[in-house]
Amino acid sequence: MKKSFIFITLFVLLFASCATAGTETTIEEEITGKVIPDFKTQTTQGTFRLSEVLETNDFVLINFWGGSCVPCKKALPVLESLSKKYEGKIAFISLSQWNDTMATAKEVAKTYGVTYPVGIDTANIHEYRDTEPVPGFFLVDKNRVVVWERLGAPLDEEYYIEIFNQYLK
Repeated sequence: MKKSFIFITLFVLLFASCATAGTETTIEEEITGKVIPDFKTQTTQGTFRLSEVLETNDFVLINFWGGSCVPCKKALPVLESLSKKYEGKIAFISLSQWNDTMATAKEVAKTYGVTYPVGIDTANIHEYRDTEPVPGFFLVDKNRVVVWERLGAPLDEEYYIEIFNQYLK
């Protein structure tokens, strides 16, 4: 009985943290316009430094995920496809904001065929958001200003193409 209660409690907590699927929040208004600090972190592709990546790209899309979050994993193939379409214009990185390890990041990247950098948010960039749900996304411009933010699971690829093209004009 006690094990069942614990399992149900953990399931509810996990579901609640991923329950923003398909929704955008009003946080966008609070985050948009904020400058995030330059950061460096280890990823599946080696060291990622925001300022260096922005030297050769117009934007960086930062995806926040968690290893046990199903909507987070569903986002990865969409992001992988988009990373190919926008190569040289928008760089992509997925950072776990949970207590995942680099071994988890490598396994997730391998399982979902992700070739762009995947790592752990050791710089706590996710704390610039006022909530913890994942997946979450920041689109950051060359000045490290968050120009767009989304909480919740991805919609279809066309949704992101429309958003990205607004900023790449």
